[in-house]
Amino acid sequence: GHCLVCATSSSHVRFKPIEDGIDVVIQATIKYEGGDADTASGIVVAASEENYKKLAYTVRVNGAGAVSPGTCSRLFNRVASTQQRMDQHYDSALQLTRWFKGQKFTSKILCPFLSGSLDYDRFQKYFGKGNGLFTVAFNENISAKKMDKFLDRLLLFRIGESWGGHVSLALPAHPSRTLSALPAGQMVRFSTGLENAKDLLADLEQAAPVLY
Repeated sequence: GHCLVCATSSSHVRFKPIEDGIDVVIQATIKYEGGDADTASGIVVAASEENYKKLAYTVRVNGAGAVSPGTCSRLFNRVASTQQRMDQHYDSALQLTRWFKGQKFTSKILCPFLSGSLDYDRFQKYFGKGNGLFTVAFNENISAKKMDKFLDRLLLFRIGESWGGHVSLALPAHPSRTLSALPAGQMVRFSTGLENAKDLLADLEQAAPVLY
């Protein structure tokens, strides 16, 4: 059979692997489904009853997969709103990436849901819409010190890694491995939350002068 570890960033509303012939899907639910980084959990979905029984037996034997009742309750109450929240994350990200494209300090935007990106066609085929995640590569003349000042001046973007929640995040990115060449300048990964996109743009604009 075909087993796929489903990307957390796609959520169950963007990618439906069972419909594409995948037998077993493993997916984290702490990000967009949970919506607040407080639902440390994941799901395993089987396309057939045979595979479901095997998975259920394995869980019973090794005790893996236990999630607290409180976590299950939070997840259950939020999962129905996943698509609505993801659509807002995505719409805000589109507005912010358009803003970054118009700035002189921007070298490149790394994001598969933007036209012209390396994996754009494949992304459209399997996912359609995106989420709130994108990475901005800045011009080489912008030092790490300037970047720190820029991040420190942001009021609505918090520093954090567990994206997918209601709060927008910004985190310096230092990738060490990749299959393609990386931009030479400083990079920051952004995650749009559920704040008003106009407020997020205003926050970026008031912090941007330190980059010039």
